[in-house]
Amino acid sequence: MLQGRAASEYYKIFLDRAGHSHNNLRSVSIPEKVERIGKDAFRYCSDLMSVDMPNHPILIEKDAFFGTGLYENEEFRVDGVLYVDGHLINGYQFRGEEYTVLSGTCSIAEYAFYAPTSDVFPLKKLTIPDSVEIIGQYAFGGCHNLEYVTMSQNVAYIGRNALEGEKLNPFELPQTLEYIGRGNFDKEGFYSSRLPDKLTVIENSSFTGSAFEGLLVLPANLERLEMWAFQSCEIDEVIVPKSIKYFDIGAFGYDVYFEESSGFFTQYPDYYYLGTEADWENVDIYKNESKYMPGIHGKIKLYFYSETAPTGEGQYWHYVNGTPTIW
Repeated sequence: MLQGRAASEYYKIFLDRAGHSHNNLRSVSIPEKVERIGKDAFRYCSDLMSVDMPNHPILIEKDAFFGTGLYENEEFRVDGVLYVDGHLINGYQFRGEEYTVLSGTCSIAEYAFYAPTSDVFPLKKLTIPDSVEIIGQYAFGGCHNLEYVTMSQNVAYIGRNALEGEKLNPFELPQTLEYIGRGNFDKEGFYSSRLPDKLTVIENSSFTGSAFEGLLVLPANLERLEMWAFQSCEIDEVIVPKSIKYFDIGAFGYDVYFEESSGFFTQYPDYYYLGTEADWENVDIYKNESKYMPGIHGKIKLYFYSETAPTGEGQYWHYVNGTPTIW
C-alpha cells in the first residue's frame, strides 16, 4: 500500500473539504479506491448520519468528520469512542486509563485522542491490534500519561506525534513500517532490537533520548538520516547501509562524565559502512544541517566493508560471527 515516500505522496485520492458545510448532506459512500480523506472534508455537515467507508486502511486527516451527525449518533460509539465502518474516528468521550482499539480496525484518524491540556485523557496503557495499518498524526497526542503500548505488527504508517508521553515501554517495531513521523519514539525507556528495513528516512530527533545503546544497525534501505535522530542514546557502533544518500553525523552523540576533571565530553560512535570508499564519496554528509568539514567538526571513525583482508592501506571491516570487526 505505502511506498516509503513523503507522507503527502502516499495517497492517490484526496477528498478535501468535499462536503464542507453542506448541511443537507445525509449520507456518503466513499469509493474503495480512496486512500485519503482530507482535513475538514465533511466538517459541519450536521445532517450527515451515514458513511460507507472503504474496507482498507486510509489516512483520515484532522476533523474530516467533525461537527457531523456521526458524533451525535450513539450507534457509532463503543465506550465513548467513535468508529465508522472499521475506522477509529474520535475518542474525545473516553476517560479510562486503559484502552484496546477494536479488533478489525483498519485506521486511526489524525487527532483522534488529541487535547491541548494534559488532564483530559488519563490513558496510560494502549493496545493497538494487528488489523491497524495507519495511525494518523497526533492520534493519541492528548494522552500525556501514556507509558505502555502494545503495537500492531502490521502498521505501515505512524504520523507525527501520534504517541504522546515522556516514557514508553520497549517493543519490536514492525517490519511493515514504511514511515515514522518524529515525536513518537523519542521516549525514555523505548527500545527495539531491530529497525524496519522498509524505512527510507529517519527524521530528526526521532529516537532522541531513547534506550538504544551499543551497536545500532540502520535499516537496509535507509536513504536519509537526519540530525539528532539518536542523540543522547549510548550508541557506540553504527552499521551504515550502502543505500544511504544523506547522512548527518549529528544524529549521534552522548555525554560522558569524567570525575577526574568534573566535566563532560561527547562520545561519538564508530561507523561501519557497507559500501566502498568510492561509494561514500557520493553521500551527502552533514553535521546538524552544516556540510561536514573534518577540520571544523572533527574527524569521524569510519570503516569501509571488505569481505577479504585488504592488501593496501585504509580502514576496513568485516563480520566475525555477526559482529563488525576491524581488519
